[in-house]
Amino acid sequence: MSEIGRETVLKKHPDAAHRVVDGEAVIVMPRDAKVLTLNPVGTLVWSLLEARTVAEIATLVTDEFDVNEARALEDTVAFLTDLQSRGMVIHPENDVR
Repeated sequence: MSEIGRETVLKKHPDAAHRVVDGEAVIVMPRDAKVLTLNPVGTLVWSLLEARTVAEIATLVTDEFDVNEARALEDTVAFLTDLQSRGMVIHPENDVR
């Protein structure tokens, strides 16, 4: 698994089906029968993938929620590392396409 840093731009796994229901994203990995429901912060992070760096995402989290930028960056990296370990996001170095 590749390390996620401030300048990393992650991609959603091509098999990850997702939908936002009542402001919360639901991600389904059909191959593994994995389902994950995200809270509003996770839903925002998920929606910003592929177009922004981790640092840019953390800044937008700071703008939207009551959290300082250092904590937002730390939490964003931890959250994305968890999604990567679940196979729901892809690091550019490990692209499966």
